[in-house]
Amino acid sequence: MNNFTVFRCDKYKANEVSYVHNHNQRTYTNQSAENVNFDRTNLNEIVLGSKDTHGILKEKLDGLDSKKAIRKDANVMLEMIFSASPEFFYKDLDRESFDKLTMKNNKDELNKIFNEKLDKEKLEAFKQAVVKFSEEKFKDNIINLTLHLDEKTPHFHLTLTPIIEGRLSAKDFWTPATTQEWQRDFAKACAPLGLVKGLDESQAKHQTCADYKSSQNIEIPEPPKVNLTKKPDEKEIFKSGVLGEKQVIDTRDIISTYDKRENEREKKYQFYKKFYNENKGAVKKTYQAIKENESLRKDNRNMKQQLKNIHKDEQEKLKAIPLRDALKTIGHDINNEQNKVVFKNDTIHVEVDLDKNTFFDKITNKPGRGAISLLVDGLKYPFLNAIDTLRKQFTDKEIATSISINNEHSQAVQAAFVKKVGTELPKSTPQNIDKIVDYLTNKRMIDKNLVGELVDKGLVYADRNNNCVFTNDSKSVGFLNGTLDKPFTALRGEPDFIQHTMGKSQDTAYLFETPMDLLSYKTLHPESEGKFVAFNSSSMNSRFNELGLDKFDKVVCCFNNSDQKKGLIEKVKGSTKSKIEVKGISQKNWSMELIKECADKMRPKSQEMDMDR
Repeated sequence: MNNFTVFRCDKYKANEVSYVHNHNQRTYTNQSAENVNFDRTNLNEIVLGSKDTHGILKEKLDGLDSKKAIRKDANVMLEMIFSASPEFFYKDLDRESFDKLTMKNNKDELNKIFNEKLDKEKLEAFKQAVVKFSEEKFKDNIINLTLHLDEKTPHFHLTLTPIIEGRLSAKDFWTPATTQEWQRDFAKACAPLGLVKGLDESQAKHQTCADYKSSQNIEIPEPPKVNLTKKPDEKEIFKSGVLGEKQVIDTRDIISTYDKRENEREKKYQFYKKFYNENKGAVKKTYQAIKENESLRKDNRNMKQQLKNIHKDEQEKLKAIPLRDALKTIGHDINNEQNKVVFKNDTIHVEVDLDKNTFFDKITNKPGRGAISLLVDGLKYPFLNAIDTLRKQFTDKEIATSISINNEHSQAVQAAFVKKVGTELPKSTPQNIDKIVDYLTNKRMIDKNLVGELVDKGLVYADRNNNCVFTNDSKSVGFLNGTLDKPFTALRGEPDFIQHTMGKSQDTAYLFETPMDLLSYKTLHPESEGKFVAFNSSSMNSRFNELGLDKFDKVVCCFNNSDQKKGLIEKVKGSTKSKIEVKGISQKNWSMELIKECADKMRPKSQEMDMDR
């Protein structure tokens, strides 16, 4: 089996450079990357350039002939990855077993392979080939070349600037023609090592966003070459003679010939049978991947639509939020006496002037103003995440704006406004109610009468973003449940229980983690009666005593299958002497349990229809 070279290339905009740098130089604040063995990170090596990706990149961009500002959407950096088939680096490797191992689940086994089977001479020879190829092809454009030995297969990351004759142009630098040239020339550079060019049609992609970035070419097994023994012709078996036709080939030879043909056919049959059995799982996964891809396309369309909905006037209002309050929103402890704060690590260096409501990026040497710019340009938040964070916290844009533009407000008044904004419930948008009713009844399968009753009482309503808002009689708390394919949940108002009395009997209390679980359970068990309670937040776990559970004959714990389930049950037991019953479920939560049961009920009907056809 041939060992292949692996070569891939990608381009990055300025706001994506930090992600590449963090992966290549392992500047993670937490070591959560599942494909990396951080015990071996010390073996990684910067072969060319230095660790200062941002500094070298800035230096090269400053040297451009044109002094015009670089467009924000310009691709300022390319990254190339060089590797080879694992069998090249590891001696006597069982490839089939190796492919099944992951750093997350088989760290010790992969460590053993690395320590016992790594061919250091081949690795060094491959390294020299990569260095020679990189220096000859990309010369002064190189930022750094980094060797990774803390992942499954050794590989190199090369970062460089796409600069041609003093101008920045990834479009001209990286073309289909140059890609083919680079692949071909890299394969030539590695040919003395016994490596051949990787398959052009390889469809390998990133396993995950933060996973090992190397393409993996797979050699497809060829069917056995079988030359079928010639079947004897009737004219060869019988010859004409004086006394008529005479059999000239022995019957046993004829039978032997047919047996050989069957054996040769059997070889091919067994190959294809084995190939099918080994790959039917992969075929199934391929179909699943196609479906998941369609789902991702849908998510992408939704995201684009959300982006369109973020109008410029709304962005301006969000920009006007005081930087002090924006930083508090994302979890930074800043007191009212502070007038400056500095954020600094390997990828960012930002100085914030809280009095002037401005900041200065020490890496790019550029000033900035406004909450959105601070989060996106300074602290490297993705744009949509920054917008969403500010929109959720500062729901009343007019108040947020007035905080920013009215310098006569004291810090105490500003803090009071921010607190008010954070505790307000979303306003009802009646024209959206049909959408959330459709979502609850058709997608979440909740009983229509149950939903209608809560809507009529004003205990479920829609906000302007088509979120379901569950609330209580006093309207002190609002539990938001998004209605997109991947819905979010959020709490608004003061932490409180959401309680519903259902049925005539008041002997039993049912406890749930969310209102959606509550409604799903009631739909599954319409005969259940009593007090139904959703506590909505982990902060409510210590307040079960406020429910007066002792007055009920029985308390039913309807909690999800989560790690905190046992702890919740113990807290309930500690707050009452009533009989405790725990409801078990097969799914992750009651909503999924309801959807599965509805699907199971419908399946026999569809099968009967198929039989009728």
